[in-house]
Amino acid sequence: MRAISETLSTLIIASTVIVVSLLIFYMSITLINDQMATSEYGYIKSMFVEIANNYHLILQGNNYVSAKPHRHVGVGYKLYTGRWYIIKYNTTIPEYIDHIVVKISLEDPTGTAYSGPNYYVVNIYLYLVNREILNVHWKLIDNLGLTEPAATIIDYIYFRNGSSIQIFDVSSGDATPLVTLPYQVTLYPGDQIHVLMNDNYNDNNYGDGAFPIEFTSQGFRSYSSCYEGGGFFHNTSVIITNLNNSASGGFSHYKPANTGVYYTIDYVNLLFYSGISYSITDDTGTETGRINNIHTDLYHIVIVDRKPASIDATVYKPLVTHSRVVYGNRTIAGECSFIVKDIRLIPCIHEYYLNGATHLEFDNRRFYVTIYKLGSGSQINYVVRIVYIKINPILIGTGGATFKVIPYRTIIYRKVKSINYLELIEYDSNTNSIINSKILVSEPSIPTSLVYVIRQVNVVIG
Repeated sequence: MRAISETLSTLIIASTVIVVSLLIFYMSITLINDQMATSEYGYIKSMFVEIANNYHLILQGNNYVSAKPHRHVGVGYKLYTGRWYIIKYNTTIPEYIDHIVVKISLEDPTGTAYSGPNYYVVNIYLYLVNREILNVHWKLIDNLGLTEPAATIIDYIYFRNGSSIQIFDVSSGDATPLVTLPYQVTLYPGDQIHVLMNDNYNDNNYGDGAFPIEFTSQGFRSYSSCYEGGGFFHNTSVIITNLNNSASGGFSHYKPANTGVYYTIDYVNLLFYSGISYSITDDTGTETGRINNIHTDLYHIVIVDRKPASIDATVYKPLVTHSRVVYGNRTIAGECSFIVKDIRLIPCIHEYYLNGATHLEFDNRRFYVTIYKLGSGSQINYVVRIVYIKINPILIGTGGATFKVIPYRTIIYRKVKSINYLELIEYDSNTNSIINSKILVSEPSIPTSLVYVIRQVNVVIG
């Protein structure tokens, strides 16, 4: 019995030694892994800070390459879907139309008074700087009734660079398309179109009206006399409809039966506060008027980043207990500033703990702003310069161990003269709410210009 007891004691002691040894071994391995994870995380944190400290050199054309530990810490990117960064401004010299789209199509005349064989329709779409779209078309009431849109074609388009294109041939007294319909073309202020109209009589000559239209930065006008003829009377209207909110209005001109009339559309100008002014001159005089509440205020809206990205390092260890800024211009709320005055403060590095992982994030979601004063005495001018940097992360592969920042390239560079309002906005398009905003200029009493630069920095993770 004594031998058995000694054997059991030996086994118990041996088992205890083995268990303790295994526990110590496991704790050692765990401690080593924790230390390695902490070391890798610290290395990547110092790498991010080094990039931020040398950001001005990267934006001068240099690059950055570093070995990236990747056993415990993963490095990828994070997208902020629906987060927009916007430059909003207005100018003292109105430039309200960004571009124009003209569409010509063959339509079904059912529901109109049109009795001709081919019901062609011209639709003009004015794309405004505030992202709204205005549709312009002609409306006709004559002896046979109402046709809206009026039957219209374009025989020639004249571009501001001096070139032209023929769309319809009407030389034989019959309108023949020379392009495949529907036909669509993008135009810009300074370009011209020659619009021809057919009234509701049963023919295909499109010889009952001619409207030579030139587009301007504020709207449009006739570049020579408009003409309407034929046996029917015409009550011809130009209708303008906002496709964003369905607001609509227009103006008209009357032609008696069995006569021809000439007139000019002196201007159709968009006004900053929601309205449109117009002027028409014929042999009886000039008529001016205003169409109210067609569009909203015509600020230029430049969305410089629709889906900003950040570089994200992740380790599944509780290395931090609360969110904090590691690098950047901190605000009272403990976050990085929305606007900075040092190019090296565009990057913001912050760390936080979420869902069992510690995250270290390197992002560029802010504007760099400098304001220059030029001149002295009564000849003072200001120039506001804005730079926004877009991170473009390129994930080459998950098994590599390199991190490379490639020199920037300029995506947009624009100068704007004579601004009287300037605001920078961080906007959440998912909730239609403003997160951050800053008005830099508001109706200054001195001349102010705007220069904005949008750059892209590529980051290769391999």
